[in-house]
Amino acid sequence: MSRPNQGPENHADENLEYGDLFEWFKSLLDASPIFRYASLGLNTPIQKMVMHPSGKSFFMGCYDTEEKYSLISYRFDQNHSSVCHTILHGHLDSVNAIAVSPEGNIMVSACSRSLYIWRVSENSAVQSVPIARIHCKYTVLCLAIHPSGKNLILAHSGLCNDVTLCQLDESLTTTAIVIKLSGHTSYVHGVVFLSDDSDGIKIASASADKTIRLWSTNFESVTCCMILNVHKEIVRTISIHPNRRIMVSASMDGTTIVWWLSDDNSSATPIQILQGQIGITNVVFDPSGRNLLVSSTENIQVLQ
Repeated sequence: MSRPNQGPENHADENLEYGDLFEWFKSLLDASPIFRYASLGLNTPIQKMVMHPSGKSFFMGCYDTEEKYSLISYRFDQNHSSVCHTILHGHLDSVNAIAVSPEGNIMVSACSRSLYIWRVSENSAVQSVPIARIHCKYTVLCLAIHPSGKNLILAHSGLCNDVTLCQLDESLTTTAIVIKLSGHTSYVHGVVFLSDDSDGIKIASASADKTIRLWSTNFESVTCCMILNVHKEIVRTISIHPNRRIMVSASMDGTTIVWWLSDDNSSATPIQILQGQIGITNVVFDPSGRNLLVSSTENIQVLQ
């Protein structure tokens, strides 16, 4: 596999220098949000959130006392305010994880021990009935789709200590396990694909064991390249910038860490530890890499 193509609409800023990175990210977190979704009218905290590759909408998983277990699509207008686009029912438990394919036409959601496969139209509308519901052996807490999108390789984990790589078949109705990444000593809350090169696929995973692990695999063997143990509590979320050099993690200890990844994504250096970021549950870059969606137990903020 070759390194993923960002696509025509993903003009990520690849000129961010190491020395400028901290000030750029800190200015995002310190800035007044250009829009704030105050709990989005829901009666419960937001579980998971993902941006559509077009940058025109985002999807949010939640449990709401009125809507029950919902996956909700919101579309942006030019001012980054939004309207509710689609509410998807049918989940039997809280929506714990969401991932969208690079082309934006397939979405996978997870609740309890099931993966739900959905088709997404060009205007980010999701079909009201999933293509398939696939059973897993454990409750899934995190999902990622390989950035090339060629083979629909999924990485998922949750109430187990392994990250499982599996491949969706052409009908999108079944998965086949390719390989497992083992080493964490507690549940895995976040997983992202970092890159795909001649040395293999690079992956980062964040865990309740307070660590982030960087992995490399060629689908036949697995190497844990580095263990990052800076956080002092559960690492709740991890995100990768579109330029594939910046990684952000947030922990229940109230810290948000900005990491600079090496050229081959096998190691990472913390640029700065930002304190006092209590309650962050998701950090998501838009495709341009210039806007940031940050969700907490109370709201979602769009930062620019």
